[in-house]
Amino acid sequence: MDEIQQLKDRLAISDLLARYTLTIDSNDARGWASLFTPNGRFEHGNIMIRGREKLERYAAVHSKLGSRHITSSPYILFLKMGNPPQGKQRP
Repeated sequence: MDEIQQLKDRLAISDLLARYTLTIDSNDARGWASLFTPNGRFEHGNIMIRGREKLERYAAVHSKLGSRHITSSPYILFLKMGNPPQGKQRP
């Protein structure tokens, strides 16, 4: 992967993480669920939810709890050609 593509991927991942917190904290359950693939999975503690429809229902309930997400800068690691980047972010 060339450096330009890595920069593009890094910006796309950072934007995705920003939209994640913005949508869930602004009660946009549909917008939050749309950030996942159609069969996407969300895991938090003992909770595991799969599929956009279920994710949207979860977000609709969760967003009414009034919590707010404060995030740190993401750490994005590019390992090998052809493999997707890995990232971590402290919630």
